[in-house]
Amino acid sequence: MRTIESYESSFKTIIKNIDDYITLTNVEAYILNYLRTTKHSKVTININLTQFQIFLNYCTERKWLEKTKFKSKYSFKLERHNALSYTRNECYSILKYFLLHNKEMAYFIWLQLETGARVVDLLTLEWKQIDFLNERITWLNKITKLEEARPASKKAIKILLRLKKMNKAKVFSWSYSSQSKLTKRLSKAMISLGIERGKRSLQEFRVTFRMRMAQRGMPENLIEYLLRHSSSKLMDNYYTDYVQLDKTIRAYLNPVQSNTPQKFW
Repeated sequence: MRTIESYESSFKTIIKNIDDYITLTNVEAYILNYLRTTKHSKVTININLTQFQIFLNYCTERKWLEKTKFKSKYSFKLERHNALSYTRNECYSILKYFLLHNKEMAYFIWLQLETGARVVDLLTLEWKQIDFLNERITWLNKITKLEEARPASKKAIKILLRLKKMNKAKVFSWSYSSQSKLTKRLSKAMISLGIERGKRSLQEFRVTFRMRMAQRGMPENLIEYLLRHSSSKLMDNYYTDYVQLDKTIRAYLNPVQSNTPQKFW
C-alpha cells in the first residue's frame, strides 16, 4: 500500500495531465516543467524522479515505452554530509514541547528514538504490523517490500498503546505526503525552543537512535539489524539461534532505568 501511494504521489507531482498519452517527448517535457517550477528541495526532487523512473521502467518492461534514463539525466548530485544527530537535552526539550502542543507529533518522534524507524515507515505503519503480546513490529523492506519483524522496546509498545487510544484506523493520522508538513512543524518547535536546526530534520532522530544504542554498548551488527540495513541472512554469521538473538537485543532495548528525569533516553 505504501509503495502504491508513494509512486502515485510522485507521478501526480510530475504528470499534470493524466489523460496525456505517454510518449518520450511529453514525459521529458513534464519532467523539465517540474524541475523549472517546483519549490521542492533537491532531495525531494531526486526522490520523485526515482519513483517516477520506476513507473517508466514498468512501462518499458511491457513494451509501452522505449527505455529511459531520466532519473540519472536530471537527478541532482548531492554532497555527502557527516551523520547528524540530536543531543539528549535537545530530544528532551523537543518531546516536552510536543507533549504540551501536539501529542501525536511527540509520540512520532519518541517512536523514532525507540525504534530507529524511517519517517515513511512510521507514516504508513498499520496496526496489523504491531504484535503487542510479543512486543514486535513487522516493518516492510524499502526495496523488496518483504516483511522484516524486529523486537520493540517496552517504551515503544507503551507509546503505541497510547496512540491506539487516539487513532483507530492506523497508527498515525498522517500519510506518506505529510513529511513536509511535519518537518515544518519540527522546525517551528526548534525555533521556539531556541535550538539551532542546521541541516537536521526528522530523519536525524533515526541517526540518534543509532547513537543511543551505541552508547549502551550494543554491537554494530545488532544496530544494523534493527535499522534493517542488513538482511537476516547476514545475521547468521553471528547468531544461529534467533530466540537468543531476540533476547540479546532486548537487553539493550530495555536497560535498567536510571534515576534521570529524562526517562525517554
